Amino acid sequence: MHRSSMDMSATFGAKVEHVVAESQDVLSLNVKCGAVGCIINGSCKLEHEGASRIIPERRLYVIDNHTQHVEHFTNHEGLFEQVLLRISDDSVAGMSDTNRRERERFDNAILQGIVSNLSIEELANMCYYSVSTFKRRFIKLYHLPPHKWMLRCRLMLAAQIMQKADISISDVSSLCGFVNVSHFIATFRRHFDTTPSHLKHHNRPGELQ
Repeated sequence: MHRSSMDMSATFGAKVEHVVAESQDVLSLNVKCGAVGCIINGSCKLEHEGASRIIPERRLYVIDNHTQHVEHFTNHEGLFEQVLLRISDDSVAGMSDTNRRERERFDNAILQGIVSNLSIEELANMCYYSVSTFKRRFIKLYHLPPHKWMLRCRLMLAAQIMQKADISISDVSSLCGFVNVSHFIATFRRHFDTTPSHLKHHNRPGELQ
């Protein structure tokens, strides 16, 4: 099994991993604070609180600390490949039980927000806060406003998926929750100082702005 990562945890608490496995490899999710996954080749079977589901290629899905990776299935070339955006757990260690539970609610809500493109109001409701309190608590926990933090996550996912998969820019834009491809290209260029098409033919994006 091979893993490589784009680590942005020092700047805003998340990193993107590229995971490649062959049929004989055993995969462990080992996710403490949650992740968003996107399978590039193959599929996998997950269990969450007693219910199982099959995750197909090129669809974002949420992994939380109640999710177990039961089995992965390779493609016709004997390959399983996925991109994982993981939330850093560095700041959780010193938290009280109350704060840790709050952080878990926030992690689960924002991961669902990335996958389902939820509004700030919907995220606040999931965390049992008013919008103003949610925004204030979010900045305290993640050091950025929620919209900016989630936008950076979407951009990191998009960058890694484009580098690893034979996928169109339009499809990546839709997959990662952008309203249209023009908005995606403009936002990507503003944050990475390069275009998505340029990135597809080169190794790494620049630093997020």
